[in-house]
Amino acid sequence: MTQSPTSRSTSLAQLGGGFGIAACFVGIAIFLVACAGFNAVFMLSIIPLVMGAIGLVLSIAGPICHRHANMEDSGVFAAIFLNVLGVVGALLLMSVWLHWTLLAK
Repeated sequence: MTQSPTSRSTSLAQLGGGFGIAACFVGIAIFLVACAGFNAVFMLSIIPLVMGAIGLVLSIAGPICHRHANMEDSGVFAAIFLNVLGVVGALLLMSVWLHWTLLAK
């Protein structure tokens, strides 16, 4: 008997979740390097912002476009949550870089 090769496909929501995880890790790495005293690293905060935005679009559009993929709702919600965390974290890093006053009176 020969086995047929199985094709493993990644849904758009899973790809979006991967972008969200990567955005969070890049944001944490930027924060830790900045804590070490390298303030020029804040210029890289655009990277997690772009990754989180792309991942958010993919995680929302994935279940809409591929209804037959049988993606679980909890996985989609986790992908959306991670991408929102990546975007918010990147905006906080950008606020330090661009000297935005967030809670000033």
